[in-house]
Amino acid sequence: VVGIGQDISEARAKQDAVLRQREAEAAQAAQATISAHVYHEIRNVVGAVLALAERVSETVELSLIENAVKPTDEASTIQSKQAALSERLPAAVLRLTEHQRLVCQHAVNTLNDMLDVAKIENGMYTPKEDVVDLGALCARAAKLQGPRLQGGVELVVDAPPPGELLVLTDQVLLIQFMTNLLSNAAKFTTTGKVLVHCHVVPEGQGSPTQDGLLDVCLAVADTGPGIAPEQQQRVLLAFTTGDAVPHEDLRDAAQASRSTGIGLRLADLIANVLSSNGGPELELPQDAEARREKGVSESSRWWRATRRGIQLESPVGLDVRDSVGASAGGPGTLLWLATRMKPAPARSTDPTLALEAAPAVEVDMEAARLALRGAMRVLVVDDQRTMRQMVATLFQRLCQQHDGLAVLLDTALSGEQAVRLARRRDYHIITMDEQLSEGYCSAVATERASRHAAGTLAPPNMASDGLPEPLAFGPDRLANAQRRLAYFDSEITYQSPEEGDGEVAGHEAITRIRADEVSSNRGSALCFNLTGNILEADRRRYAASGSSGVLPKPTKLADLQKALVEGLPAFLASGSASRRGPIVVHNRGDGGADVLRLCVLEARTPPADAAP
Repeated sequence: VVGIGQDISEARAKQDAVLRQREAEAAQAAQATISAHVYHEIRNVVGAVLALAERVSETVELSLIENAVKPTDEASTIQSKQAALSERLPAAVLRLTEHQRLVCQHAVNTLNDMLDVAKIENGMYTPKEDVVDLGALCARAAKLQGPRLQGGVELVVDAPPPGELLVLTDQVLLIQFMTNLLSNAAKFTTTGKVLVHCHVVPEGQGSPTQDGLLDVCLAVADTGPGIAPEQQQRVLLAFTTGDAVPHEDLRDAAQASRSTGIGLRLADLIANVLSSNGGPELELPQDAEARREKGVSESSRWWRATRRGIQLESPVGLDVRDSVGASAGGPGTLLWLATRMKPAPARSTDPTLALEAAPAVEVDMEAARLALRGAMRVLVVDDQRTMRQMVATLFQRLCQQHDGLAVLLDTALSGEQAVRLARRRDYHIITMDEQLSEGYCSAVATERASRHAAGTLAPPNMASDGLPEPLAFGPDRLANAQRRLAYFDSEITYQSPEEGDGEVAGHEAITRIRADEVSSNRGSALCFNLTGNILEADRRRYAASGSSGVLPKPTKLADLQKALVEGLPAFLASGSASRRGPIVVHNRGDGGADVLRLCVLEARTPPADAAP
């Protein structure tokens, strides 16, 4: 026997080096693509904002020139010019500034999606194994995206009941995957239905799993206009759809601002990560023909995998339209993931269910109407003065919308300062930033010391409790604005940062506030996390800390109003609020005439055909 050997170590090392170099070059190319689009997005947004700012200035200037009163003007002309300044000018400025806000919100959404794409494409995200109740997760995704459906579109959830199908997978990625698919369906479906579907492939239809894994299908189908065949691969690439900035000339600007062009690309990347355990075997055309000959139901098409990652079919087949149960609408689109997941150990529970369990207090939410009245104490916590003033403006506008409401508002720079203030004043509402800055607090303390040494730090007016007087809002819009501007111009005199302030995160500060409330047997404030960190994992962390809800940055008045109404069941269950007949009141204060009313539960007229 003659044997011939050859040492291939050097050749193998060279081959490995070439592969590593190619991977590095691919990663650099991906990073360059992300960077280029980030720069492009920033340029577009900055350009749009600057152009809109110039137009606001121009609109005001021209209006003042055109409507300047002349000595020769008649009374009717003077009246017309005054009307132009008091009515038409504010409306024109409001229209431009609202579009500015839409542009900025679109930029925030796009940049967040870009960062998520970059993190996954560069291999920087390591999936976790959470215990996930798939039926409950589908219901949660539908609840999150349901409000985005256009009028007349029905949302149907076809998934196992909660508690029936528990697996080990990444909770955050999976909820983002489902919400991205639902967001896409909501954006393009104007009539018919949107279906959320989840099931385990029965044995005999899916590929057998010798290692005990479950073949799972997660899908979203719609009756929208569909996706042309030549576009079906393109839509799964980043930055090939969507708008650089919202279109000002479209009638529904909010609708135009929804598309970032990244959602399906991100969903496809997530699908690849979630398919780390493999998936059902690829189905070839002849397999489908063989199944038809055997009389196997076409419903098994729901799980077939034609590629790794997200699956796409448009127009949808007749079996899918039957499942959607909609005769109205267009050709439709079906997006789904067919993958293998580890079953959760026996007696496992999804930890999010405990946080999201329905409160013991039932409220007819359709009858709930926000009806604020009384004196509301508010604490705004943020390390950016611009954000503190923005939130103060929201509460100022609440006063102008609700007769009989007065707001007394304090501001804090850190979680530690918020805890100290909450021990001395009973706040009804606290808005809490998540990422606070020790450096900012230190800089404010240094500036205060410098002004004090120079004799330019004017002392604030003090209230009877020994703390600075709060910013007060009432029904007068002009007076409110004047007081707000004066307060923030001299806000540094109201602040009292201490050494070490800014180290505690927002949710940790809320935990400390909740502990103080329990130890002192006081009613609970409504604590809202006002932050840009609003992924599912963030929301779970906030809820565990005792948060009453989340307000996304940048937030709007409608977000605050929605949080106050939709949180009623939780407020009542936690003891933050109580019912007095049809009135829901906050449980802080002495319970006297100055109690803060939150909502009114209006009696609804039963349908004419309802049984007596």
